[in-house]
Amino acid sequence: MRAGIVAAALAAGVLAACGGLPFGGAASSSALHVDPSAHAAARPLQRSGQPLRARVADFSDARRGAGSRRIGSIKATVRDMFGTELLLDRSVESLLSEVTRAQLAADGVQLVGPGSAADFTVEGAVKAFSLDVAGRDERHIAVEITLREAQSGQVIWAGAIAEQDDRYAGVSGNSKASITAYLEEGVASYANRLSAALREGLLKIYPDSVESAAAARLSAVPGVTTLQAPVPVSAPVPAAPVKPSAAVGHFSVQTVPPRARVYVGDVYYGLAPLRVELPAGIATFSFKLGGYRSVTEKVSIRPGETTELELTLEKQ
Repeated sequence: MRAGIVAAALAAGVLAACGGLPFGGAASSSALHVDPSAHAAARPLQRSGQPLRARVADFSDARRGAGSRRIGSIKATVRDMFGTELLLDRSVESLLSEVTRAQLAADGVQLVGPGSAADFTVEGAVKAFSLDVAGRDERHIAVEITLREAQSGQVIWAGAIAEQDDRYAGVSGNSKASITAYLEEGVASYANRLSAALREGLLKIYPDSVESAAAARLSAVPGVTTLQAPVPVSAPVPAAPVKPSAAVGHFSVQTVPPRARVYVGDVYYGLAPLRVELPAGIATFSFKLGGYRSVTEKVSIRPGETTELELTLEKQ
């Protein structure tokens, strides 16, 4: 009798360990990894023949009562995941900051760091980022974006970008891969709407100097609510290249294979091959590509010069 009680207790313990662990405990390896998805327009926006320059500040997480990595709950069976919560492998605000930088870079905007000259800055506040797995999966992403004129700090456009959807996972149910793909689809939709909204807004902010390949100018972008209409900035930049400041330099990198993600510190700058403007000094670059070992390099950025790097990545 006593042996039966002990066996039952052990069985209950095993079941609890397998099915009752919250995400982030022993099941932390099941945290979802979402790669940024960005698609370039047919022709990049340019101001007086030169790339627009932007600084993207790290986003803030304005969701109420949510941890920076928690995005939802699991209320239905998922074949290869345990627990009751969904977590990302990084913070929500970090992911959406990276996605925004990737989309701007894909659209031809030159991303610059602190201390470098810019046309405008981008700020973001995450209002919603959730995926609840149940009888019908529900996905919701909402971000408020603010553009400021770099020199004056004046708000020149603000809008709320929302993406909301639900689905039935099908008779076979969900897996970690299907949940990740569904979330990546929502992030890609956010990036596409961001691109369309900024393209529309920048045409109105710089009406005399911005060129676009768009055949027609949209009056509204689906999923985007304008919080402040674009404020025209009439002073055009010179068409000729500006002599670089003595306090900044450039870094140019090519990777083999190409399209490795390039980070300066923990800030995403775009896909290789890439050329960026940075303050003079020592900068730490990281290069990441799926299936290859990540590489970190310290590079000297010399005032008024371009430092070039060719990097061959090794397979994992």
